[in-house]
Amino acid sequence: MAARYWVGGTANWDTTAGTKWALTSGGAGGQAIPTSADDVFFDAASGAVTVSVSAAASCLTLNFTGYTGTFTINNGITTTVFGTAITLASGMTYDQTTTGILSTRGNQAAITITFAGITIPNLTIGRNTAGQLQTVTISGTTPTIKNLVITNGAANAGVILTGPAITITASLSNTLGSLTNSTGQIIFSGACTISSSASSATISGGFIVGSGSSLQMTSDVYLQTGTVTFSGGTLNAGAFTLFCPGIITFNTSTVTWYNVTLQATGQIYILSSVLNISNNLTISTTSSGVGFSGGFTINVSGSLLQPSGSPLGLSGILNMLGSGLIDCANISGGTLNINGTGTYTIGSATNPTLTSTGLTINLVGTSVAQVYSTTAHTLSTSGNLTLSTNNTPTGANIPGGSQIIWGNISLLSNQSNTITYNTTALGNLTSASATLNGVGRTLYVAGNLSVTTIIGGTATIELNGAVNKTWGAGTYQNNIIVNKSGGAIVTTAAGTITWGLANRTLTMNSPVNFLTNTTTFTLLGTPLTINDTFGNPFFNVNIPASALNINGGVMRINSNLTLTGTGATFAGAFGWDCNNLICSTAGTFNITLQELLTYRTRLAVSITGGLATAARPTITSSTSNLAIWTLDPGATQTLIYVNGTNINSSLGQTVWTFGGTISAATKNWNVGTRPGTSAYTFVN
Repeated sequence: MAARYWVGGTANWDTTAGTKWALTSGGAGGQAIPTSADDVFFDAASGAVTVSVSAAASCLTLNFTGYTGTFTINNGITTTVFGTAITLASGMTYDQTTTGILSTRGNQAAITITFAGITIPNLTIGRNTAGQLQTVTISGTTPTIKNLVITNGAANAGVILTGPAITITASLSNTLGSLTNSTGQIIFSGACTISSSASSATISGGFIVGSGSSLQMTSDVYLQTGTVTFSGGTLNAGAFTLFCPGIITFNTSTVTWYNVTLQATGQIYILSSVLNISNNLTISTTSSGVGFSGGFTINVSGSLLQPSGSPLGLSGILNMLGSGLIDCANISGGTLNINGTGTYTIGSATNPTLTSTGLTINLVGTSVAQVYSTTAHTLSTSGNLTLSTNNTPTGANIPGGSQIIWGNISLLSNQSNTITYNTTALGNLTSASATLNGVGRTLYVAGNLSVTTIIGGTATIELNGAVNKTWGAGTYQNNIIVNKSGGAIVTTAAGTITWGLANRTLTMNSPVNFLTNTTTFTLLGTPLTINDTFGNPFFNVNIPASALNINGGVMRINSNLTLTGTGATFAGAFGWDCNNLICSTAGTFNITLQELLTYRTRLAVSITGGLATAARPTITSSTSNLAIWTLDPGATQTLIYVNGTNINSSLGQTVWTFGGTISAATKNWNVGTRPGTSAYTFVN
């Protein structure tokens, strides 16, 4: 290794004739042109001269300390430093007009570049050896590079920048490998471009685009980590994608990206301001997905895509402002606003289910959205869901307009869900253990209704459509309306449907088949109202509720009407008609029938819980006016210590109560045991 000092005046670095290079500062020339083993010096003794590099050149280190001349690397020429240092001098001039390149690609592991207020016009950094890093330490004052190129021997190699922030005034290009920027930030100043050639070429550490500056993306750009800030600068993203394989903090509210793809699996992207995207936001990670924090709005004028089915977590509003796809597997938190200028299609064959967790979905104004298939798509909740997706004043199943016609809706466990407008689902409604709220709002369901455990809440569920659908066993606490234009609602499998909560109404304007599968219908809550205008017969009905209003028509029960709890009060415009009336509750139990209305038992009555003391069942009218209870001739009867008050049973057989009492107004009742019938052989 030797030292080479420039003593050749104004001339070319690579000229072989003359006395250009010396072994000492200001020494005698005549030394050989430097090689990769030589330290090169331009100093005060070199003079205020211009040195040009006109052919590929190399050296071990390059030092301009004390130099007051001009240094030029001619167009298309590369000067490579193989050692550990490049030192610039404040008094020198570095020609900014050429494409000549200063390079550190000498395969060294580390190099320090010292700036002294001088801009390097074209700098290429990186190693030739595959898989090995190069650390570039920046030092000195106002480090500035016009064009910086990162290129490594292989995709798995990289460059680590350390030291203070650097300013780039023209372009940053990463052609292979990674740039890890530990210099605080890269600052783009002026009209600049940024590019990276492939997914293996990543830039980390973030960057700043200052006021009055502009940045243009001339290819897809891969940002690994760091903060991206536009403090008054502008962005021309072109038709390119900003890929984020690492965690980025966005402070870019003044600019609009074209495409943004998030790839940092299971990580949170930080928003320090609004994020604007003119085309697509893509979530391209594995199943653990990504999220946003900061609570700022994300404006997307194209599609939301999740090709891998991974979830997206929101902390603010996601505004879909144009048209395209909302092709998602899972969105949690925040608000999804569909506020487009065209039509948005929700879901796809790849993502047939959208699972929400703590999400609000708004269809804004007259925006239009639709699911990709009303039979195959499912809106599922694993967290509280608020739907505000039907702004038309009707619940009719009419696609288009300012509403979303959903396919299937699945409400999972322990969730509180709300509809703020009438909402339509052409598919099935299922619930594990959830509530569906919305006072005065209706969810129209054209498919099947089923629960694993329960569904409750303040919204009304209306079963409509034109073909047979099913109603499964389980517990239902909402107002329910059956209003089909064709077909019937058929209960599924022998079991129990429990319906009711205080002040709930079941309205049946079309067929409901409780008989095919011998379903037991249990009414739970008080008061309840059944409004059956179609005249649907029940199979078994259990009433632990205290008060039931019967409207629309007589409540027909083809098998057992079983009364439990503390009493049963019947009101409304109509009575009931059952085959068997059963009550075995011990002690006091009042069965209150609406005055002047007719109630009927066809096959048997069994009220057996009465005691010899005053704690007895009583069948009574709601007022002093008699209620009518008819026990058909031939029906069996067992009434133990049952009192009768203001009951008219004169249209049927006599009612016998063992040990009971009878009011004076009660008709066709006797105390005792019904006489038996004896058969005798007639002998003439």
